[in-house]
Amino acid sequence: MHVICDTCSILMLIRIASDMFSDPKFECKTINIVRTEFISTPQFKDKYPWRKEYVPKVKSANLTDKETINYNLKIINTLSESKINQKTNTYFSLSKVDKQIVAQIIELEDINISTGDQDLIDFLDQEFDISNVYPLRIIIDWLKVDLIEWNKDIETILEDWNDKNEKAQPLSAKIELQKITGYNYSGLVFED
Repeated sequence: MHVICDTCSILMLIRIASDMFSDPKFECKTINIVRTEFISTPQFKDKYPWRKEYVPKVKSANLTDKETINYNLKIINTLSESKINQKTNTYFSLSKVDKQIVAQIIELEDINISTGDQDLIDFLDQEFDISNVYPLRIIIDWLKVDLIEWNKDIETILEDWNDKNEKAQPLSAKIELQKITGYNYSGLVFED
């Protein structure tokens, strides 16, 4: 199953597997508007100075034709402004990039999203039955099939992620990562 990565996921994963978009074994894709956001968002330039060296590695795919995307965007705009998030009991608040992601991936089969944006996660799940795969879960999956090998560099990347207060990863993934690597992600405490 392929995963469409948003900027949040790319920021965690690209330093771990720089060929995640060029090697089909990783089953990762992104879209042009996400690539553009990764390249040109001012906060990323300051917060992630290493990002510049990975720009050539972030390859986007044309997943859906423009006419379909434009049609889908009209639907997404209407849905996002009129539907209540069943988990929060509030209206969805999707950014322009979020809407573009939705407009492109709802046409695809056998696809998941990888994001830390809870509203986007809820919207895709509630309205289109598209699941989210958190970046840490992707790392675990890559480790399990030997696409990557655990090392100190990955630990440093995950510590940097936490130090910058980026999107939290699920407890279940943190526990599984510790079981397979011995690494205590973000200071998990287990009682005997």
